[in-house]
Amino acid sequence: MERPHRVSRRQFLTRAAAAGGAMAFTLHGVRSRPARAATGQLIVRSTPGGTWGKANQESLFAPFGKEAGVEVVVTPATMAQIAASVEQRAVEVDVIDFGQAGLVKLANHGALEKIDYGRMKGWNPSSVPDHIRADQIVGRCYWAMVLAYRTDVFPAGKQPRGWKDYWDVQKFPGPRAMSDGTSSDPDLEFALIADGVPAKREALYPLDIDRALKSMSRIRASVIKFFPSATLSAEMLERKEVVAESIANGRAQDLVDKGAPVAIEWNEAGRVVQSWAIPKGAPHKDLAMRFIDFAMQPKVQAELTKYIAYGPTNRDAFKHVSADVVKKLPSNPEWVDKGFDRDGKWWGENLDAVTSKWRAWMLQ
Repeated sequence: MERPHRVSRRQFLTRAAAAGGAMAFTLHGVRSRPARAATGQLIVRSTPGGTWGKANQESLFAPFGKEAGVEVVVTPATMAQIAASVEQRAVEVDVIDFGQAGLVKLANHGALEKIDYGRMKGWNPSSVPDHIRADQIVGRCYWAMVLAYRTDVFPAGKQPRGWKDYWDVQKFPGPRAMSDGTSSDPDLEFALIADGVPAKREALYPLDIDRALKSMSRIRASVIKFFPSATLSAEMLERKEVVAESIANGRAQDLVDKGAPVAIEWNEAGRVVQSWAIPKGAPHKDLAMRFIDFAMQPKVQAELTKYIAYGPTNRDAFKHVSADVVKKLPSNPEWVDKGFDRDGKWWGENLDAVTSKWRAWMLQ
């Protein structure tokens, strides 16, 4: 397995800042100066606006602000900006809301505070799976890349039921679309599953990148677009430019809810965990710990599902989610074993190697 070159903490943070948004740090970010933390404020690095921003505001930020008597301010700061602020000891963000892989890179270079699980009163840390609960990072919700398809092309009983079927363009013909690695990681896990690797985390990782790319080459002629954004992926499926694709479950669910002839195949779905972390030197560290305690409570996690089809990481949250909503969630207990959790730790440690090979393959 090819491993990225080891660099010092200072080199890492300096390079991240200089990059101003290398791929590893800007999958969900926007270039913008972070808000400056002030008394009576909690600054959260998250994505403002849109469905995700509204879901967080209604289910979490507003309720916490009211309980704690503070204003929750959301900033779209990039990971590069946060890394630079840690190095310069001028941190302006209290809490980070980001994908696990990006946070693993920060944690490995000493840029995150330890989460004091002993202070957590509103939830039981053991109710969150061990592999997404670490000293400095805790998974807050799941979303997933799923196989979605047009039901007017593949009716019930004749639809693709997994990635081997998706790769079988003779039995399931038609144009496809997949991620170009910008809005989500390249679908290398799905390529390996199509090539015969079991859809289990312990079987998939460490990823055999070369084998995955060879598998990708077999379907490449049927992929009319490697999309750069989740919005475009939904538009292509809705307009019937593609008949099946790898797509974020929330985008696909939105099409289903609007009545489009689209369905989701949850078998072999790749779940991705969104996580909380606190940057080293956060201005309001104690308040940040209190916020994470609030955010991880079962009822609070359940509240998020009313606004967006993202699943709780806290197992106890499902006691508070209605049955009609549970069936739309990636972490639904009834089908959680049909898919797998993408290994954010592996991605965080190997993203440079993957990116290099993926970009070279895309240019072939």
